[in-house]
Amino acid sequence: MIKYIKIILFVILTSACNNLLDNKRLYRPCDVDASYNKNISITKTLNINVPKGMYSGYHSFFLYKNRYFYGVHTNSPNVIDVYDIQNETFLKRIEIDSSLVNDRVSGIYVSSSDSIFFCQINPNRIYLIDSNGYIVNRWLQDDLMIKIADDEYLSRYDITFTTFLGQFRPLVLDNHIIIGLDPSGMYKVISNIKRVGIYDMVHKKWNKFISKASDVESNISKLGYPYDLEQPYIADGDKCIIVSYPMDHYIYVYSKSNYEFISKVPCYSKYVSYLPYPLPLKQINSCQKNWNFRVQVPFYGAVNYHPEKDMYTRIIYHPQSLIDDNGNVNSGMDRSASIIIMNNQFEIIGETLFDKGQLGVYSYLPMSDGLLTAPQINNDYDSIFNYKNIMTLE
Repeated sequence: MIKYIKIILFVILTSACNNLLDNKRLYRPCDVDASYNKNISITKTLNINVPKGMYSGYHSFFLYKNRYFYGVHTNSPNVIDVYDIQNETFLKRIEIDSSLVNDRVSGIYVSSSDSIFFCQINPNRIYLIDSNGYIVNRWLQDDLMIKIADDEYLSRYDITFTTFLGQFRPLVLDNHIIIGLDPSGMYKVISNIKRVGIYDMVHKKWNKFISKASDVESNISKLGYPYDLEQPYIADGDKCIIVSYPMDHYIYVYSKSNYEFISKVPCYSKYVSYLPYPLPLKQINSCQKNWNFRVQVPFYGAVNYHPEKDMYTRIIYHPQSLIDDNGNVNSGMDRSASIIIMNNQFEIIGETLFDKGQLGVYSYLPMSDGLLTAPQINNDYDSIFNYKNIMTLE
């Protein structure tokens, strides 16, 4: 009897979800050149013990100087753990006074061991702390308000920093912080909304806004993707910054000197031929339909620059079925993925495939010659540091 119930459930769920996925498709711009041969592989597995009573789960993290991992603790929102991955050891725990910081720390960016930036939302705030967790400077809601003179369209909406989602990190360059913006009610005028802001922390003002939503979303109202698939990634490149989106085959390159747009470049996978079209908002607002769509679809991670190799990488997480091999709704824990490799002109020169669960979703940090990654499943969070795989580019 249970077997038949599972079969019926499978038919209902897959039929409903196929309707969501098969209406329209966003195919990659052109065929993939299969002749490229660059690869990236795991060259070292770290073995770092987690101190007793701790847990290596982090929702926001940063790798400083190719060596020091800073992670905002999942269970303690005002705590930052620091590991030395070169010497494979836990270094310290930075505790921020919770009476001063009354919400989860996110969007961490480390400029030096004594200059650590992080963001908060509701309302938006940016903090600078030292190595002991003491607040050195702060930019509060009034400082960060977007006025009509700054941007006619953004000034109309309640803007939330996207950094509360750990994978959407800000970028700090000189005295500017470059940060993703999520305007509420954005679907009504989405074609006019820019998604990345450049804020001058010295003069406390917004200098510029760049990057409209990905092409499909920019030209369609009342359609959208699940929340985390709509936000912009921001990456530091060679004399440029790169903005990209989870559901866009293209990446967008801007000058690092004046933040002017340079080019739109295709960067896509040979394993994934298309991305699904956005859903009507009515379906997005249905928790079940939203999840059914979200758990199946492929999506891109951020672009990463590797200066020692003068190459870029971009991860893509592959599509999967709604129902797993055991007849259960898929959790996404075993999702396969691949890493696209580009030269310094953003030409694709390789792509490496990784087995299911080997490359955790959003669980990676750029290194000078590769990536620091975590597997999707780790049963030893409370004893072994999870970011244990060092991947190196050929």
